[in-house]
Formats: sequence, C-alpha cells, structure tokens
Amino acid sequence: MEETQVDEGIEQLAGQIFTQQEALLIEEQGFRMVWESASDAMSLSDADGIVLAANASYYKLYGYKPAEIIGHSFAIIFPLELREWALEGYKAVFAGEKITTPLEAAIMRADGIQRIVETSYEFIVQNGKRTALISIIRDVTERKRAEEARARLAAIVESSQDAIIGGNLDGTITSWNKGAEFIYGYSAEEIVGKLPTSRTGTRAS
Repeated sequence: MEETQVDEGIEQLAGQIFTQQEALLIEEQGFRMVWESASDAMSLSDADGIVLAANASYYKLYGYKPAEIIGHSFAIIFPLELREWALEGYKAVFAGEKITTPLEAAIMRADGIQRIVETSYEFIVQNGKRTALISIIRDVTERKRAEEARARLAAIVESSQDAIIGGNLDGTITSWNKGAEFIYGYSAEEIVGKLPTSRTGTRAS
C-alpha cells in the first residue's frame, strides 16, 4: 500500500515537472518568435557592453553582419569619436544610474549613414544582480526630420510680414501669424478657434 502511494506521488511529481518544463519551452518559443519577428531592433548585452545576441531587425538597422556584432562591443554602432563616451554611459547605467527612457542618440550604420534612434532597455536580474541588458531600438530618423521640417515652416510662417492664416474644413481659424496680427489688428488669442466673420476685417486704429 505504501509503495503504491509512493509510486503515485512520484508520478504526480514527474507530471508536475513535465508540465513546468513544457510551460518553459512554450514561453521560450514565444519569446523567440517575438524576438525574431519584431520590427524594432533588439539586442542582449552584458555588463561590459559586449553583445551576446541580436535579432534580424538589429542587423538590418545597423548594416552589420552577426560576426561583426556578436562578441563585440555595442559601441561599434556609434561614430568612432563617440564610442568611448557611449561605453562609459552604458556602464554607468548598468551600475545603477537612473536615466529616463527612451534615450535618443545619433548612430552610424556600417555604410557610414547616420540615423537617429530611440532606445528603451530592461535589465535581466539574477540573484539580485544585473547580469545582462535587453535593448529595444527604434529608428526615428524620418520622424525627427518631419518634426524639424514642421518647426522650420512654423518659424517661417511666424516671422513672415505677410498675413498667413490657417483653417480647417469648417472654416475655423487654426493659426494666425504675426503678419496677420499686424495687418488686421487682432492677436492670435482673439482669433484662433473662431470662425471668420466681419470681425476679421482691419481693426480701426
């Protein structure tokens, strides 16, 4: 009777271990699928900044081959004159320095083309100690260029002596530059958000 109970206990324990192993395997497979299919570049690096793993999007973004990345310092993605600075910053973060993410930086591809990227990161912790860092990198070059273009256009519009007025489809005024203020005599605060009326005529001095 006792032997039967022991055997049943062993079978139950074995079943639990198998279930746990199966769950870990499924979790690992799921992570690998996300890792390889992610559109964002992802890398795993140690405390010294040595790259241990990277996904396909990482190689595509930076233009390097796996043999040029794995086992080498992550700082290769920076212009030569910034590599020491990048590595010092990395080690400071790893040591515990808190930095708001995402981090924005200019990087250099293997072909010499510069891009702007945003990086977020998460630490892998074992026994209370940081052992590795997962970086998630997104190319924001086109977004930054568009923002700069909008800023330049806004500066041109704002500084123009001509009246430049913006509106949406229902006619509501959405922008009113200094030229419009000078010509019509109304400030942007008085006009923006309103529909054009006879009030937008030139204010009597």
